[in-house]
Amino acid sequence: MVKAIYNLLLCLLAILFLPVGLVLALFQEKRRATLGPRLGFQQVPPLNKPVWVHGLSVGEINAAIPLVLALAQAHPEKDLVVSASTKTGFDLATAQLHGKVAAVIYYPYDLAWSVIRALKQVDPCLCILVESDIWPNFVFQVKKQGIPLVLANGRLSDSSYKGYKKLGFLFAPVYKSFDKVGAQSEQEGDRFLNVGVRPQCLEITGNLKFDRPPPPALAPLEILPEFPGPVLVAGSTHPGEETILARLLKGWKSKHGLSLIVAPRDPKRSRAVLEEFSKAGFSTTLYSQAAEKADVVVVDQMGVLAALYARGDLCFIGGSLRPYGGHNPLEPAVYGKPIIFGPDMKDFPHISMLLLEKGGALQVQDPEGLEQAVEDLLTNPTKAARLGKIALEVIRQNQGALEKNLALVKEYIREPQNNHG
Repeated sequence: MVKAIYNLLLCLLAILFLPVGLVLALFQEKRRATLGPRLGFQQVPPLNKPVWVHGLSVGEINAAIPLVLALAQAHPEKDLVVSASTKTGFDLATAQLHGKVAAVIYYPYDLAWSVIRALKQVDPCLCILVESDIWPNFVFQVKKQGIPLVLANGRLSDSSYKGYKKLGFLFAPVYKSFDKVGAQSEQEGDRFLNVGVRPQCLEITGNLKFDRPPPPALAPLEILPEFPGPVLVAGSTHPGEETILARLLKGWKSKHGLSLIVAPRDPKRSRAVLEEFSKAGFSTTLYSQAAEKADVVVVDQMGVLAALYARGDLCFIGGSLRPYGGHNPLEPAVYGKPIIFGPDMKDFPHISMLLLEKGGALQVQDPEGLEQAVEDLLTNPTKAARLGKIALEVIRQNQGALEKNLALVKEYIREPQNNHG
């Protein structure tokens, strides 16, 4: 009955919004790229009962990559398929995993026929969802077909948790369908139990993001121009944050000779961001067209930011000074860099809390706080070095999630026909 009501509502919404989606697809490249494949119209190569690993977007794909690579090494006989729901996630998975997995595909919309078609095309022996992006039809169809289902690196944001609790009649059966759930922390584990996960299926595995090794940094750094003084790397910035950085950079540059590497979360905004800094009076260049010298380098490519953090003397986490939930502060921490982020880190609550508690990051509340924090670290290199050292130590103290998540799925890869719940 619950599934019938859900699918009826979903069909009504699809009828209402499909015309809107088609119109958007005419004008937005990301909609054109995802609409057809997510409805079920995509080519999937012939596969032999693969392991299907899914991550919603860039953050989840980044978390999934070490698990995928470890699975490929541990089970070279198995085909691996990786899916994403967004174009940016799909592009990142394609760039990072080309030649290492059998296919990268788009995750289907949760329409029954789209899900059934995708499962028929992939025909997996095991489905692993990474962190989130849990949809009822996909879960129910996976279980109907007797395919083991695992949630790896699981987390529930405050808003998701509240929503699932209110819609318990629908989502309790969904969460009871998982064979295993690996939660990032004890708090996350308690939340999963409260939304329906069976106690015998829950394990606390830690966060895969702590186990991701630093990327090879040499090639991305070689493209950068020469910088005469210290460098601030501002990663995954959102609209409004570049305006703040352009205003503050004037003072930092005049006092300390500071240069800036800024990576908009959406690389398609790079030219607009470049123009904003140019109008503010700075010499600028795109990362892909790097000049010999520039005050500001605007990154216009996916998949290079993590390596570029290695060049920073200071690192700012974008999406945190404006209400976008923040981004992964472990990417600069793995290089032992001093980290600054704004008030909104709700998408990385456990990681940001650990860094702050140990003294491995600074949190500011507004642009004035960011200005003072950068000024403080530039004039106190010993303090900056101590922040970076502690950040790196936080990573080392919290590693081990990869092995625990591998153990979580191992039995289902070996004998998938006998190990579903």
